[in-house]
Amino acid sequence: MKWYLLGWKRIYEFSGRTRRREYWTFTLINFLLLATIWFALFMGSDALAILNGDPRPESAGEPLLIAAIFLWLLGTLSCKVRRLHDIGKSGYWYLISIVPLGPLVFLAFTLQDSEPGGNEWGPSPKYQESTAERA
Repeated sequence: MKWYLLGWKRIYEFSGRTRRREYWTFTLINFLLLATIWFALFMGSDALAILNGDPRPESAGEPLLIAAIFLWLLGTLSCKVRRLHDIGKSGYWYLISIVPLGPLVFLAFTLQDSEPGGNEWGPSPKYQESTAERA
């Protein structure tokens, strides 16, 4: 849970580095939470309205879902940029996701190990922790 909360603490931070553990914890828990909110808001009472022929039932939870999606997008984008920094790539590499097969390349980037030592975005959080644990 520590890694998930760290991602939210750094939601507006597009500089620095993010370890694999923080990135994947943040991404997976956010996905599960957003799917749960969506399911609760739209599949609960609205499913009956859709079955009764109302093509677009109004939901009181739509503003909540829109706010959650906006925060999710902002947090996920900042986390992805910091993850790219951790492997020594610019945050602009995230744009590769908009070309065909680009998401697979981005996935391969997120699975790579941290670049040891420092780079232009700061010292490695992974290797800082391991040296601090030894001391």
